[in-house]
Amino acid sequence: SGDKAVQKSAAAAATKPAPIPAPVTTFEGLSNQDNFNLFGFRVNPPDPVGDVGKNHYVQMINLAYAVYDKSGTLLLGPADIGSLWAGFPVEDCTDPSGDPIVVYDQLDDRWILSQFTTRGPEYFNCVAISVTGDPTGAYYRYAFSTGVNFPDYPKYGVWKHSYVITTREFGPTVEYGIGVYGLEKLKMME
Repeated sequence: SGDKAVQKSAAAAATKPAPIPAPVTTFEGLSNQDNFNLFGFRVNPPDPVGDVGKNHYVQMINLAYAVYDKSGTLLLGPADIGSLWAGFPVEDCTDPSGDPIVVYDQLDDRWILSQFTTRGPEYFNCVAISVTGDPTGAYYRYAFSTGVNFPDYPKYGVWKHSYVITTREFGPTVEYGIGVYGLEKLKMME
């Protein structure tokens, strides 16, 4: 009977796959040196994250964020992540706490930038959503309480009518669990 995934001829096995093409463009993004330049210390690991939209690339590391055009020209930053929430009622969001997330919502041409808080005893997922498709512009800002549970390793998903957050949550003593949050996307963009 034989294995149907095995090549049936020597010619098929000898065919070389096409080489991976060169990148369209490359440029240096944020690094741990930017954490040092802004705050006088480094964070290891720097937790780099980023996403590409129609016209921009947005990158965050634990304490800083920056916006580039698609050719790599720096348009904003490096800036303190906490500055996204300057003047926000939940003061913990103004601290650059870490584990940032950048997600481009291609369904609505918006940017989602987030971080958690670390002060406690009440913890938050701080979420900023761009008012338009321009990540250098204004943001709607929110803080979603996770109570006494620290929301570590956040991950975000985009859907038609919601944003979803999952976290690994650590309680004040030995409690541990998984947090799942559904955010009402359309209300957050008003």
